[in-house]
Amino acid sequence: MKPSVLPAPSPEDSPLTPPPQSARAQAPAAAWLATAGTLLVLVAAGVLVVGNWTHIAPAYKLGGLIAFDGIVLAVANLLRRSSPVVSRSLAHLGATMAVPAGVAFVASAHGKWPMAITVGGFLGVVTCVAQSKRWMAPKLIPAAEGAGVLGLAGVAALTHSPVGVLVAVASVGLLAARRQASAVRMAGVAAAGPLLSVLAACDIGPGTMVRLGAAGSVLHWAAPLAGLLAGSVLLVVAQRRRSMELAIAGLLTLATALPAGMAGLHDSGWMWMCMPGLVLLSIVAMRSLRDAFWTPIVTRLGLVAEGVVLLGGFPAIAGLVASNWADPHVGTWAIVAATNLAGAAAVAITRKRTNAQRTAMPTATTATTATTATTATTATTA
Repeated sequence: MKPSVLPAPSPEDSPLTPPPQSARAQAPAAAWLATAGTLLVLVAAGVLVVGNWTHIAPAYKLGGLIAFDGIVLAVANLLRRSSPVVSRSLAHLGATMAVPAGVAFVASAHGKWPMAITVGGFLGVVTCVAQSKRWMAPKLIPAAEGAGVLGLAGVAALTHSPVGVLVAVASVGLLAARRQASAVRMAGVAAAGPLLSVLAACDIGPGTMVRLGAAGSVLHWAAPLAGLLAGSVLLVVAQRRRSMELAIAGLLTLATALPAGMAGLHDSGWMWMCMPGLVLLSIVAMRSLRDAFWTPIVTRLGLVAEGVVLLGGFPAIAGLVASNWADPHVGTWAIVAATNLAGAAAVAITRKRTNAQRTAMPTATTATTATTATTATTATTA
């Protein structure tokens, strides 16, 4: 019987022959060219609108903005399969455009700016969250958080509430809803809230900052409360994630909460002199947890902070307190002195206890070793 001979492979079937370029491989280039052309047309239309902005009626402006947002979302849906990259980009743009659309809607109805940013902010939250779930786009979540901060600022202006406290409460709510990443970002915004008082001090929108509760006498209680809530959120998330960065951020937030409120009481630089004592108190408080995660972090921070504060900070502050004790604001000076002395006393007590525990550990180890040896000898003899 003759053995069968297989036919020689054709050049098309050879593994060395590159596969033919398909139409799908050429699709991204065509999609990008089409997108670029569309963007150029939009830019040209935008230039035309901006040049004639003062001659356009408010109703037409609002209608054009809403129509543009709808067109962007519609085009994103049409290109979802053929060009997913472009469609996702347009979906992000359409979701964030809800914020200016809401602001423009209220402004066209002759509404005040607090109501405008409230409606625009919360409308942006709803749109961004909905689009993030529909398109599986996690990057829209930070955009929703930013819109939420804008909406809370409007609520603060309408209700005469401090915006920092509202944002801090929102971060606590997000943490309770198991949205740890969002809770951390909102807590960071709340912790940085007192920095807005710097703008008011520089005559940059002082009336607006006071109305938002970010400057003025409301900081007496608002800044410490917001700092306490935000710092607690950061520390809880740091505990769960074992994150040293979040732990340091939480400690600093707690340490700066009370000085921020005191700065609202009296706008002067020496109000921040209670910072060394607060830092030491925060470190001692974290040492008391005796957690495997917190112990090395707090130990390292404690060594640096204690050295800086005890060697440099306290001598300077003691001299200032002694030379200015007759100041009219003697009560504030008393708070500064008491805070720093409390920090120093807490460090001294903690240090003494730590040394006592270290001294007792070798004795306990020796006793345990002796007991073990005695038991082993008894068992061997038996």
